[in-house]
Amino acid sequence: EKRGEVSGLHNWIRFYLLEKNSTEQFDYKGFIVKRGEVMASLKLLGKGALKKSGSLLIGTSPEYDMALYTMCFLSRRGKELCEV
Repeated sequence: EKRGEVSGLHNWIRFYLLEKNSTEQFDYKGFIVKRGEVMASLKLLGKGALKKSGSLLIGTSPEYDMALYTMCFLSRRGKELCEV
């Protein structure tokens, strides 16, 4: 969380585990749009902080996600956001 907003949470497995665990302060607020076959945008409330719009890859392996985000980070270090 930073400045009252949820940061991160782009992995579908983590999203599933938070949603499944009733002791977590996690509230899925709704689906915004499907982007292609494996990406979705959504809204959620986590530990009292709102994430107005976040996207995650659905059904990809954690290894794929780590490789993609590492490549993005290394290629765009110190520059604009990496548009995945």
